[in-house]
Amino acid sequence: MIITIATVVIYVLKNKREQDVNATRLDSFINVAHEICTPMTMVISPLEEMLGDDNVPNEKMLQLRQMHKNSVRILSLINQLLDIRKYDEGSMELRFVETDIINFLMGPIELYMQTAEHRAIAFNFRHAIGELPVWIDRDSIDKVMINLLSNAFKYTPNEGAIEVSVDVGIDDSEAGPLHNYVKISVSDTGKGLDDVDTDRLFDRFYRAHNDTATKTIGMGIGLNYSSILVKMHHGDIKAENRTDGSQGSIFSFRLPLGNSHLKPEEIVSSEEVTRTHLERERSGIELSELESKRSSGSSIKVLVVDDDDAMLNYIKESLMHSYRVYTCRNGSEALKMTLSHKPDIIVSDVVMPEMDGIQLVKALKGNSLVSHIPIILLSGKSKLQDRVLGM
Repeated sequence: MIITIATVVIYVLKNKREQDVNATRLDSFINVAHEICTPMTMVISPLEEMLGDDNVPNEKMLQLRQMHKNSVRILSLINQLLDIRKYDEGSMELRFVETDIINFLMGPIELYMQTAEHRAIAFNFRHAIGELPVWIDRDSIDKVMINLLSNAFKYTPNEGAIEVSVDVGIDDSEAGPLHNYVKISVSDTGKGLDDVDTDRLFDRFYRAHNDTATKTIGMGIGLNYSSILVKMHHGDIKAENRTDGSQGSIFSFRLPLGNSHLKPEEIVSSEEVTRTHLERERSGIELSELESKRSSGSSIKVLVVDDDDAMLNYIKESLMHSYRVYTCRNGSEALKMTLSHKPDIIVSDVVMPEMDGIQLVKALKGNSLVSHIPIILLSGKSKLQDRVLGM
């Protein structure tokens, strides 16, 4: 009896210690992620401008596209970390829309067609149904597929085979949402999984114990993140070795059919206004009025506030061809500049010395002479309380 109690205590303490270590590790990653966000924006934005330039030679365009693709990939990994923190805090929300899953899956599949051809990997998409409506958060399922396909190509040797398949089924053991389901699988011809891996692959920061895994760079969050997103869809996800005589593994996840399991506020229509337009509307900026002033030849004054010189100069150079741009390096300078020059709009960073962006907003909104001026806050912070502070 004493031995049993001692074993339980040791297990609890070990589990608690592991959770503390993972929490500390996540905090460290997120702190680094916030620092990387601004430099990555400085890389991606100029690249997108160059990609839109018709005068760039074709051979350079191919290099630029590769640079852009990998830069966006880094930013996607950063966003995964931030999303995991939102999930842990209970503030992560999904928006479900009815989607033809067959057509939708072609998007992430096409991203790997060129890689498959280059490495002589047989890459197939098997589905017996031509069209299948499923209620999903499109961005989330796209990330799940990218993670699973990325893993499959990472661990599959050249001249191997990868297959994405879609099957519909009924699970009589399930009385909940997964009674009627769609199953999406990604199979490969890699080394397969160790028995210990299949139980822990979806744990946060866990990485498989095989030669290929030790040679590849990763944080061990991709599968955990995918598991979170699938579970938020009321689905399940698993990993197993192939049983058809071929070496390799199969990662599959199931999603419910229909939308009776969803809350009314989680359901949106495909025609709904995009997030970008929503943010513009909420900001209170009269864009039509600004465009009117711009087209009539009037000079619109924009005040840009940021303590990062690279970001400050980039925003200034991006706007100076169309607007009269003023710059400041902290909220205190910006407050004085606003009172003296009365800009039409202010674009400000949040974290700055002397007076930060939130303090600047409060100071401006408390002054009747400048309280009408719209303000756009730029920040890598995405927590709900951070957004509320900026409103």
